[in-house]
Amino acid sequence: MKQMFLSAIVLLAASFTMTAQNSPVSLGVSFSPSFYSIGPADGMCHTYITRFSFRSGVDVRYHLNDQITLSTGAYLSEIAYDVDYDFSFIDPYDPLIPREGSIHALYLDIPLEFSCNIVSGEHFSVLVHSGDSTTFENDQIRDSEYLESFLISLKAGAGVRYKINDRFAVRIEPQFRFFLKPFDFMMSDHPTATDIHFGVDFRF
Repeated sequence: MKQMFLSAIVLLAASFTMTAQNSPVSLGVSFSPSFYSIGPADGMCHTYITRFSFRSGVDVRYHLNDQITLSTGAYLSEIAYDVDYDFSFIDPYDPLIPREGSIHALYLDIPLEFSCNIVSGEHFSVLVHSGDSTTFENDQIRDSEYLESFLISLKAGAGVRYKINDRFAVRIEPQFRFFLKPFDFMMSDHPTATDIHFGVDFRF
């Protein structure tokens, strides 16, 4: 996973370097706490309790004009939660049936995103964005053999960006993600996540 993440960063940096002379490209870094909403699959009564998770990484943004931006990047996304299993309908006294679990996994997240400034000022801008994420799981950091190794999610959000000068800007972007399939086969089909990204952008 670390090699994949570093390789993705190198590719992003290379593309950034090649286009930096024309100045339509900016490089950003961000960190976000992630708040997951998870429920059991139909017919099951398991209880899911999410723990603190994060999403952090780098992205390359291509500015088509002053309003529209396309971006991609490489992020590490953490998923952490506890489960109280309810298998009483099988045999509540069977010692081989799990009663609880503590799940932790890291994913390499590659987003594709479209954003548009709906309010633009000299320093402040308000933007909306949407896109999707392709996510690959790290087999070395996991506590459950039932976790999916490949996830796809749709996302949408809004944000505020403050331009410090012609080079630097900071941003806050709340974001909602909708997963197209569950993390494991015992949870509901479509988990969701709410992220609050805090980022810094640098433009050449």
